[in-house]
Amino acid sequence: MSIIEDLARLLVISTEIDMQRAVLKKSENDRRLVQRQLNDVRDPVSRLPFQISSQIFIQCLPPVPHPRAHNAPILLPPVCNTWTDIALSTPALWAEIVVFSRAEGFKEFWQTWLQRARYHPLSIFLHRPFGDQIQKLELHYLSEAGNDGVIPDFLGGLGPLSHLESLSVFLDSGGNMLFPWTYVHIVEALRRLAPTLVECTLHRLLLNASDPPRHLVLPRLRQLSFGDRRDGEEFGSDDRILKYLSLPNVRTLTLSPRPHITVADLCAFLERSSPPLQELIITDRWPPLRLDTCLRLVPTLTRLELWDPRIDLLEKLFADLAEYPSDFLPALRSLCIPRHSVYEPPWETIYHALSVRRTQVTHFQATQTQSIYSAATNGRSWVPEPRPHLRVAFRELVADGMELNIGTEVLDFLLLD
Repeated sequence: MSIIEDLARLLVISTEIDMQRAVLKKSENDRRLVQRQLNDVRDPVSRLPFQISSQIFIQCLPPVPHPRAHNAPILLPPVCNTWTDIALSTPALWAEIVVFSRAEGFKEFWQTWLQRARYHPLSIFLHRPFGDQIQKLELHYLSEAGNDGVIPDFLGGLGPLSHLESLSVFLDSGGNMLFPWTYVHIVEALRRLAPTLVECTLHRLLLNASDPPRHLVLPRLRQLSFGDRRDGEEFGSDDRILKYLSLPNVRTLTLSPRPHITVADLCAFLERSSPPLQELIITDRWPPLRLDTCLRLVPTLTRLELWDPRIDLLEKLFADLAEYPSDFLPALRSLCIPRHSVYEPPWETIYHALSVRRTQVTHFQATQTQSIYSAATNGRSWVPEPRPHLRVAFRELVADGMELNIGTEVLDFLLLD
């Protein structure tokens, strides 16, 4: 047999193989189609109103929205035609996504996800972010070996971000607690978001020294947090960046659990911004007798939260509240001092201030740390708690409508005999 005949025979065999593969592929598609039709017939979901079936699908979403084949929502469309229609007609199913890398083919996957989300605002948790439809964004950066000294593109690949309203940045430096970003780098990144950004939270952001950046105004920002001890945050962020910002509409400001900014710089920020600040949270000890200077610059403040304040700060704060009810924090409604470690709280001064403000302040919380209590005394404090006559006086404030929480998480002083 000649070589030409062998080649011709090989071509025939290859053609037959290709034809058999095509037949097999068609048969597999036909089987899937029949299976989906049978699923449609037997599926009770297909007999439910769309509003109910779509809510059932939404309840199937995992707590962390990883785009995996065995998780909703990706798991749902292949089941049957009815499930496909329901899933693709429920944009809320595609409203959240976690992305850890730009794997091969992800661009097409990303576009498909955006199409399915349609008009619904997206919450996207990214390591390598991009896209324009994003309304809420969480960035998670890891400090990896070999990357020291390299400044990553803080918002690289995101495009114009014309819909972004909420930004959270979480950093994990592997214990080094220092990233190579500079104030200029962060300010310029925020500058891109200035027209739309409403909320911003920065976690574990410690900055290298740099030349002062250009001043930045964020006109729509209403909430800025540098970490939050209420969420278990221990390290906070470098809040000295406030020296380079003006926030004329900020309502809530949470300083770092380990504040870096000075009282003078905070006062300068408040004077420059003149914000209608309503909530101020200071999550660690601070210079004792200077805080009142800042507080006098925010007469709109309705809620003040101080974590672990010093005794002299407490004394001055409550003395000023009592002495200047119309000039010092005149709009204050809620005052919280969670987890304080003051061994002798100034209960007399506290009561006097609250009694003067009884028509104004609706909530007061003072919670001591559990470590100052002795099990040998059945949970009673060996640190002076309000004396009996003061507990009676505090109860009278409660009777007048004030909400008081004084004690610990497990012991309410006002309930003691």
